Amino acid sequence: LVFLGPGEAARAQPAAGIGLSGRRPGAAAPTVLQTDNYEIICEAGAESAQFIGQYMERLFVAYTERLGRLRGSTRRMPKLKVFVTASRQSFEQLVGADMANASGMYDQRRQRIVVRTDGPQERTLRALRHEGCHQFLSQYIRRNMPLWIDEGLAVFFEEAELLGERFEFGSAPAARVDLL
Repeated sequence: LVFLGPGEAARAQPAAGIGLSGRRPGAAAPTVLQTDNYEIICEAGAESAQFIGQYMERLFVAYTERLGRLRGSTRRMPKLKVFVTASRQSFEQLVGADMANASGMYDQRRQRIVVRTDGPQERTLRALRHEGCHQFLSQYIRRNMPLWIDEGLAVFFEEAELLGERFEFGSAPAARVDLL
């Protein structure tokens, strides 16, 4: 895995013709960042694309460590796509009006994650962890997993915390404990 260190040049570039819907005329083209396992198409700029690319690669390590032994094939898979929108309008145009209030979604038919960055950062990161798990399971383990496994694992990863370079699992989310 390649993580960008301080002062390293990103492999991010403007995405001519990518077609993230909802872009205002004259607005800058989305940035495309290629990582080892992901293609990040980001309306929120090159710095956000770099951050999300690094974050997703760390998630990929966590998914592989926790779920990799379930994987039947060792062949190289195509890069996983992550669309990062900067506005509710862009998000809605990619996922549909019925999902407009969501923070993110995994579109299994198109094999892509779509997330919004127009709210709190933690909301976006939770969506990336959750939807990224659906994507990993679908692309690397098995399509059409039983819903209880698919959703249960996605919630498990959604609650993970990034501590340094690695994700930690198993702590009870304070907001959920407060509900008790």
